[in-house]
Formats: sequence, structure tokens, C-alpha cells
Amino acid sequence: MTAYNNPSVGDIIRVRITGIKPDLGAFARMPNGVDGLIRLHDISWSNQSVILSSLSEGDVLDVKVIKELSDGKLNLSRKDLLPNPRTVEKGTIYKVTIKSVESFGLIVNLGDSTALVHISELPTIEYKEGEEITCVVIDNNYDPEKHRNKISMSVLALHDYYAKVHTENERVKCLFKGIIKNENSTSALIEADGLIKVIVPSKRFVEPYKTRLLNNEIETDEELEFVFLKYNEKLKAVVLDMRPIEAEEKKARVDWLRSQLNKGDIIDAIVKNVNNKFAIIDIGNTGILSSIYRDELSPNKVIRASDEVFPGEHIRVAYMGEDNGQLIFSRKFFVEDKYEESLYELSLTDLLATMGLTTNRFIGKVTEINSKYFFTDLMSTGDIKEENNGKLLVDPINGKCLIAIVDDRLRNFFCFW
Repeated sequence: MTAYNNPSVGDIIRVRITGIKPDLGAFARMPNGVDGLIRLHDISWSNQSVILSSLSEGDVLDVKVIKELSDGKLNLSRKDLLPNPRTVEKGTIYKVTIKSVESFGLIVNLGDSTALVHISELPTIEYKEGEEITCVVIDNNYDPEKHRNKISMSVLALHDYYAKVHTENERVKCLFKGIIKNENSTSALIEADGLIKVIVPSKRFVEPYKTRLLNNEIETDEELEFVFLKYNEKLKAVVLDMRPIEAEEKKARVDWLRSQLNKGDIIDAIVKNVNNKFAIIDIGNTGILSSIYRDELSPNKVIRASDEVFPGEHIRVAYMGEDNGQLIFSRKFFVEDKYEESLYELSLTDLLATMGLTTNRFIGKVTEINSKYFFTDLMSTGDIKEENNGKLLVDPINGKCLIAIVDDRLRNFFCFW
């Protein structure tokens, strides 16, 4: 809409009411300072007198210039900018204002008329009186007894429309409209295309947006990018998800790294996390994470990956190729065998003697790891007066308690509760 100094027929202008004549209409001051007339029958499509009485001097409204008289004066129309309830067509999309929230649905203002949005045509989100929403007309029937049209509208039908104009797995820009917190979950209310509102659970967010959502730090109307993941036509449910974007970007980074590597290349890495089974490393400080299983951390027998590396440690790894699309790395080539080769030739008695032990009787705790049994926390046992009694079985090289492997033939002697 433009404020015209010399408005002409067809222009839409903003005016201020300067006078009310119940039998004639309303006089309105135009942008050029000249008064025009909104005749009574141009006030509204119905109930003209009622609508006119609701107007007051000083009110500002938009009107359309519909006629120029011979003396140069202009006739204006308010109703021409409003939906005509008798001619409103199915499939037409309107922005409407909620007049009231009822148990059976919403009563909304459509121009000067009202329409019903039945509860079956609404998504399960909270609505408030005075809120502006977008709906589509799904039915319009004339009621001869009440001499008015009954208009039915739908919000869910717009979900069908959204699914038709977008393709699944398409990236879409949306606006954040609010946070929804329940006892056990947090979700976001997201507006897509200015038409529909979708509830997106926090699990479909990625960092840093997930943390920002949980902390209620995302601003209203902040633009967010999602993937239109799928559409459930039966439930009329649009599914939005950030995670495929992260996965796609991660794949692109991994593909780039793969293109830079040759089998046997040596790369610096940083240990990000470690547990018993494997270490998570950042390859070349690229943000690309990979797992190194414990057997690839050292040439020695590794029971716990956490015994070999720690978070924050800088290590060197070798690129070993890939397996099922996963990049494989190994550290064991850069770790010297900490045990002298001669130790591998010793008998059990001689090996225990290197640790100052003259007994081969021990007690310990049985632990199951990957369907294998091990003795941990081993302690020598025997006569209370024996010198070796109560000594921990400790590796003299690294000072850690040794672990003994249980022969598979003996595993049936053990059980766990």
C-alpha cells in the first residue's frame, strides 16, 4: 500500500475517519488532506449499520478508491478489502484472528464474518484468543434459516499444501516461535513458510541449537534451517529435523579427508574421549572424529583402552584404509613393545620371579569382557607366614596390576549373578 498525494480509482490508501453519518456512511481524510466518502453499503458486506456504529472519529483504516465523481470527489470502500462471505471459495488461504477458543475448536474472524476451525482440523498445539493464524477454506454453505454463510476452515489442510510444494529431504528455512516444555521433554514450535507451525522435539536438533533450546536461549523469529524429512499423510504431520544436515556436512568433510589420504599416511590426532573399548580421536584437528579400538592402540595386549591413552593426549596414528565407509586408523606402530623380547621366552615360574614372587597361587576378581573371562586385582595367597602372601601381582614396567586371562576350557567353572 502506498500513501498517494493524488489517489485515483483502484488505489489502496490509509485514511482517518473524520465524521460518521448513520444514514450515509463515514467521511475519511485521505493522505492528500482531502475528505472522501465511505458510503454505508461500502462499509461491509453485511450488517453495515452495525459495523458503521463500531467506527469512531479518529480511527485509521485501509480503503480502496472505487469511484471518482464528476466534481472530483472520491468514493471509498472498506468492504472491497475484506473477504465476501458469500463468495469465499474452497481452497482459499486467509490469515485470520482467533475470536475465541472453544472445546470443539476455534471461532475466527474472517473480515467482518466468523468461521469455524473444528478441533479435527487443528494440530495439537496451544492457541490463544487474539492470535493470528493461517487457515484454508474447506467448506462454505449458505444457511437460509439464519440468512448467512457457514464457513469452515482448516489448519491441517495447509500441511498437505506444504508437503506438495516441498520435496522430502529438502533443506528449508523456518522461524523459531517458542519453546514447549513438558514433564519429561522439551520441544520447539517452528513456523514454516509463514503457513504452518510444527512441533520439533529437542532430539531432532543439533549442537549448538539443542543446548540453546534446552536453555531457552533461541530468540523468537530467529531463522533456523531444517530438513523436511517426511510427511505422514494420514496424520497430516510434517516432520522437520536438523540432524540430516549435520550428517550431510560430516559426510562431506569425511569425503574430503578421504581424498587427501593414502594408506600408510601418518597423521597427528588428539584423543577426545576414551573408555574401556576404544578411544575417540580428532583426526588432524579437522573436527572429524574416528574410533580406534583398543587392539590398535598398542602392540601389547590391551584390556582397557583407557590404560593406553587419555583425553587431550596428542598421538600419532597411521591411516589403514576404510571398512564399510569408516576410516580406519592405528596407533600400535608408533608404540614400542615395552617388554624385552627375552621375557616372552621365560617359564611362568621364572616370569613370576622377575616380579619377586616365588608362588603361583593367587586370588582375584573374575571379570567378563566381550564374552571373555579375566582375573583382575590378583593377590598372592598361601600360608599366613609365607613371605609372598598378600602381594599384588604388579607389572614391574608400568606399575599397574596385571590381569590374567581365563582359559576357555575353565569358563564353565564361573558364573555371575
